[in-house]
Amino acid sequence: MAATTSASGWAAIAAPTAARAVGRPLRRQELSPEQERARLPADPGFSGAFVGELLGGYATMAASAPPAVTSAVPGITGSPATPMRVWAAGHAADFGGGQG
Repeated sequence: MAATTSASGWAAIAAPTAARAVGRPLRRQELSPEQERARLPADPGFSGAFVGELLGGYATMAASAPPAVTSAVPGITGSPATPMRVWAAGHAADFGGGQG
């Protein structure tokens, strides 16, 4: 399975975490904005009209400092945020493995 994205910061964390959850290596493939612009409309669940806005958002995130960690999640939900490793283990089946 290859994780594809233009937002490399998140994928650089998510792919290895998902790989540990499923118990096997996953390959992460970085796509250029041009490759994403060609790929996204081929996804039947994706609105082609949103491509430019999405890629613009990715570019803004990539050029920005990482967001600060806040208390927003527990403040809104009353529960602490779920760590990525816990979320990935619970969704291992979505990545093609594990018991989920």
